[in-house]
Amino acid sequence: MANAEAFRRQFESDVATGTPIRAVEEYLARKGLKLDGGTFLRMRSGTSDMWLELSREESPNWYCGKGSVGLAVYFVDYKLDRTEVTYWSFDCP
Repeated sequence: MANAEAFRRQFESDVATGTPIRAVEEYLARKGLKLDGGTFLRMRSGTSDMWLELSREESPNWYCGKGSVGLAVYFVDYKLDRTEVTYWSFDCP
């Protein structure tokens, strides 16, 4: 989580709130990263939650194994609204 928080600070320093989604995607491509998820919502209304996986770590829940740690990136009207460091796992019941 500490590495994801450090990336978040750098991201927010480089990419301002209100930046168009295309510019965010271009920034991430230059870093060798890609947003994942939210494509359907993005295409329909410009409002979406998307995830940027930065690492895989042991789950805080003993029964889940490893999960993704990264940055949740939120868009409204095709523009960056906010970010948050988060953990998710689709392997967990």
